[in-house]
Amino acid sequence: AQGEKIKALAPIKKDAYLILVAAYSLNNEKQKAENEIVQAKQIDAALGKQVEEYYNNIP
Repeated sequence: AQGEKIKALAPIKKDAYLILVAAYSLNNEKQKAENEIVQAKQIDAALGKQVEEYYNNIP
């Protein structure tokens, strides 16, 4: 899927997750954004926390 391509191409994994949750937020796809947060947390707890905080601050 497109999300997997973004993750594969991103030089920094954090950037990929931030881009994905922002895109899902803009498209009102809350479940997809939350899934990305869960995946980020599984990779690294600190990464997941950063992604979740970023997502929660998107207007």
